Amino acid sequence: MGSAENDGAMGLAAMTRQVRRLVHSVLLLHLGICGQGALAQRAEPPLPNASGDFLSSQTQGNRGLYEVRHWLMVERDPEGTHCRSLATHQPIARLHYGDVVVTDTPEHGLQQAVLMVNGRPWLRVRLPGWRQLDVAQRSQASVVCLVRANAGFIAPVNGSDLIEIEERARRSPR
Repeated sequence: MGSAENDGAMGLAAMTRQVRRLVHSVLLLHLGICGQGALAQRAEPPLPNASGDFLSSQTQGNRGLYEVRHWLMVERDPEGTHCRSLATHQPIARLHYGDVVVTDTPEHGLQQAVLMVNGRPWLRVRLPGWRQLDVAQRSQASVVCLVRANAGFIAPVNGSDLIEIEERARRSPR
């Protein structure tokens, strides 16, 4: 492996570690605020491959495969990350660091949200219509688009943590 390739692989590994630390910190912060949960029942979120690509939006849980529905935008570009049209692959929405997106899959059916386009994985997400770049299109209730399924742009969020946070928030006095 050449020096440039080795540097690229090492850079990707460092970026993947940073993404994992960011997701871990966010989830620990929420769990720290909300208290301790039964961590033994949690499934590990999907991990990227050596190139940082997520080849699946599914993970193995204690009852089989399930879809990871929530993903955190981790790209820090101040201009944001484009979410692209399924049909034309042109940018139709912009996402920013810290946004949480939801995969576009049936609620009660297991279906893969990662699609391969020109040999690269893309995550199919559903956004509210107001997120569209074209003001004339914003009246739509929602829009489906693709964001690059790579650890440089997104990180999976464990749905069990979101459910636990919501339940604890409902139980806590205001």
